[in-house]
Amino acid sequence: MVLHCPVCHSKYTVDDLIREGIRDDLIDLAAFFGNVWPLVNEYCDCFRSGQWGSVGEKKKVRLLQELKTLFEKAEFECDGKRYRTDRAAVLGALRAVCDAEKFGFKNHNYLKRVLLSGSGKTESGRTHRSAPTGKRPERVSAEGLTALEENDREKRRAQAPGREDNEEGEIVRVDEFMRRKGIKSLIDAVGQKME
Repeated sequence: MVLHCPVCHSKYTVDDLIREGIRDDLIDLAAFFGNVWPLVNEYCDCFRSGQWGSVGEKKKVRLLQELKTLFEKAEFECDGKRYRTDRAAVLGALRAVCDAEKFGFKNHNYLKRVLLSGSGKTESGRTHRSAPTGKRPERVSAEGLTALEENDREKRRAQAPGREDNEEGEIVRVDEFMRRKGIKSLIDAVGQKME
């Protein structure tokens, strides 16, 4: 389908508009990454199908958006488990993957494995001169909490108001107390003798 510009009357196609939008997205992503753009762009080249091939613009935008999410959240999923890391570790892992000079990647799993190893070692056992720096990834729960944060939360819950001690010294939440006593609301229990 050929369209005409209402101002200059030049001809263009819908495909031209789509390509222009993709290029605008690439420019926005390049601005987001700033001084690490060359490294991120080099990482995207790992997704080319052959040694001398190239990555299409649409695919590059998708890859860069996924990397942007990794940079912003500093969380990733690997083998059904979630991990939290920091930006320095992600940059170190990107350098390690680029130094491996591999190509033909289908997803970010290799990057995630390098992040998890924390040592910059690849599957071949080589250690890269640009090993990941920063903190080692911590496993997080489905709620996004590390094990230490979950322990702190449980300690706060144990000390929270709304808990009663029973005869054995066991800490019981109010809702559990009501369930055990067969009470539907605390107002119903007012004036009754509790055993």
